[in-house]
Amino acid sequence: MRPLLLLIFMAALAIPSQAQTKHTINSGNFYYNPSSLTITEGDTVEWVNDGGFHNVNADVNTQTGLNFNNPESFISTATSNSVLLTRVFNVPGTYQYDCSVGAHAANGMVGTLIVDPGPVSVSEISQQTTTSFTAFQQANTNAIQVQFNMTEAAQNTAIHIYDLTGKRLVNQSINANKGDNQHTVNANTALTSGIYLVSLQFDGVTLTQKIFIEK
Repeated sequence: MRPLLLLIFMAALAIPSQAQTKHTINSGNFYYNPSSLTITEGDTVEWVNDGGFHNVNADVNTQTGLNFNNPESFISTATSNSVLLTRVFNVPGTYQYDCSVGAHAANGMVGTLIVDPGPVSVSEISQQTTTSFTAFQQANTNAIQVQFNMTEAAQNTAIHIYDLTGKRLVNQSINANKGDNQHTVNANTALTSGIYLVSLQFDGVTLTQKIFIEK
């Protein structure tokens, strides 16, 4: 029985802690407060109505008539109820929104919501480590050089840098051509001395290398 309990305990330690948080945005004539908020993927946001008839519109910009082009589009029904909208955000990115009632947006009732990606499992990243690409710090600089070879050109390619807790510190989209590729990632302010995981992601594939940064 004891070995089984120990195994369960060790497995629990391997799972990163990602407490989900509920955030409140106050809404009224003519404001969202805070007008800009940064949350983590999986968090919940509740827009509370301080008074008036409002909604939360993250679909089409009321003032320009153009699509916000948010990671996800949504719009709530206009209401005078105490809560305008409660929503869980599972797609990272930057969301712009406004109140589409009357001239509320033109009067300043606009907002921005930034959804940061949640931490990933370090063990999950490390399992995919391969020698098919390399990453190293450029001599006498804070830049990181990433080199890899592609048998075919790849779409949706990016280089990510994580700390050892699984928090993503750098996200850089790149073009990956057929054959040898070399890219430089400038991480001047994001990294201090220590060990990091450099991840190359393309077409559903993830390749990872550990790297030591010295400053």
